[in-house]
Amino acid sequence: MTNLNSNIAMTRLHNQQLISTKFKKPLELISWLGAIQGQDYAGAKWALGLRLPGITDTYVENEFGAKTLLRTWLMRGTLQIVSADDIHWMLNLLAPRIIKKNTRRYRELELDDDTLKQSNQVLKESLEGGTELNRKELLIILRKKGIGTESNEQLISCRELPLMG
Repeated sequence: MTNLNSNIAMTRLHNQQLISTKFKKPLELISWLGAIQGQDYAGAKWALGLRLPGITDTYVENEFGAKTLLRTWLMRGTLQIVSADDIHWMLNLLAPRIIKKNTRRYRELELDDDTLKQSNQVLKESLEGGTELNRKELLIILRKKGIGTESNEQLISCRELPLMG
């Protein structure tokens, strides 16, 4: 059994590009992996740097700036980093199930369709032209517009928009 476990561990390390890598760019790596955990932004950049020897923080930041890498709520309520080339098929695959699963929670929070539509519109307008805002800034905008009564409700509103594409 130890031999089998050792083989499984080595295969995982190899497939995760931790032993060696055939990739030179973050976009290639993310496309291979599908996504990486993105809750901790610095940690996500470290995960890329660990797998791509010689890559710089500036290079990774430029990939995000060029929108070739995206940090979004794609799976569950967790931020992920994905390739812009892959985002549409991933959303088509994952979003309907997540939205359906969230329906009960939306009802508990009294988040109706009108509120979600209104928050999505406010967020779209706030992000037009490539404007980048963090979660705290987005929640402040929603609060100023009178959307949501609690931060959890507002946070769910922020998560809904990326699932809509």
